[in-house]
Amino acid sequence: MTQGDTSTQVAIPGSYYNDSYVPNQNLFYARGGTHSGHAVVDGRSLDLSAFGDVYLSKYDGIGEYKNISFELNKVSSTGFAFNSSITLSSSRDSNSNENATAGNVSGSPVDPSSPLRLYRSDNDTPLRVVLTGKLPPYFGVFLSGTFTWTSGLPWSPAYYNDINGDNLYNDYALGGRNSMRQPYNKTFNLALTRAFFLGHDLRLDVSAQVFNVFNWANQTVTSAGQGDLTYATQPLAIANPYFGQINGLDQHSREVQFNVKLAF
Repeated sequence: MTQGDTSTQVAIPGSYYNDSYVPNQNLFYARGGTHSGHAVVDGRSLDLSAFGDVYLSKYDGIGEYKNISFELNKVSSTGFAFNSSITLSSSRDSNSNENATAGNVSGSPVDPSSPLRLYRSDNDTPLRVVLTGKLPPYFGVFLSGTFTWTSGLPWSPAYYNDINGDNLYNDYALGGRNSMRQPYNKTFNLALTRAFFLGHDLRLDVSAQVFNVFNWANQTVTSAGQGDLTYATQPLAIANPYFGQINGLDQHSREVQFNVKLAF
């Protein structure tokens, strides 16, 4: 994608774009100034004279997703039923490998030496378990519940330092992008329903739903406070003593919801 080699200042034959600057100045705009007014992208000449700052980005990301699921279901004549599933999966991608001439954080590829290297995807969940059950009615009351257990999502340890020499403070530490994983997430929800027949085709449906019955805390590592995702700061000898600290607030505490519905 680059216009030229910044070390030798020699244009690369077959470059995807030509911003009409000298080969070692891979920019669509001049910092503190104006761009040249035109550029050639993939063989097409673009007139940029009516624009201010112009950025070029290239998206050529790849990814793969693999999974295997197991299910077990049962429904009895008495009204008892359950549905269970276990899913094993793997999701990997190159995070779209966005390359930009802007020189900003979002424009830096994860691994410039291997742009198609696959890392764990942001939504990679190796294990997910879902158990749902319903009991036979008791005095007209139906009770059902759902238990869910999910592997924690990945996160990326980072240096607050320019490790690869690209003048950006966004370099990954340890195993690279998404090499760490959040704690697992679990929850159990209950629902109770009861129908009252009032005659003349009138029916009153009353239900109560309890989310996260046991009030399990599902916390995470965030960049807020002192926990941070930063492995080490500048200089590198100063390690972050709060690296990996679980400091995210749980936003899904126990909740109860009541519903009344009149059918006629």
